[in-house]
Amino acid sequence: DNLGDWSSDVCSSDLGVSQGEPPAIAFPIAWTILYASMGLASHLLVAAHDAQLPGTQFKKTAEFALKLYWAQYGLNLLWTPVSFFITAALHPA
Repeated sequence: DNLGDWSSDVCSSDLGVSQGEPPAIAFPIAWTILYASMGLASHLLVAAHDAQLPGTQFKKTAEFALKLYWAQYGLNLLWTPVSFFITAALHPA
């Protein structure tokens, strides 16, 4: 009746594993590398942005890129809870 019961039922079902599916350990490693890379990229962009004089074209472009980055990051943070709630609502236990 709750999300935990539903997710454990789905995770323990015998759906089978596709031949091309990577081992389970690949996902936490890949996501860790992905998020570390995103953090490094945003740090480098902010550092380059801060080193520029006000009004330069690079500074304007960097500000736009940072706005896009933070919008994408916010949507990324929202995706997991939204996905779980939508899935739970569409497939009640």
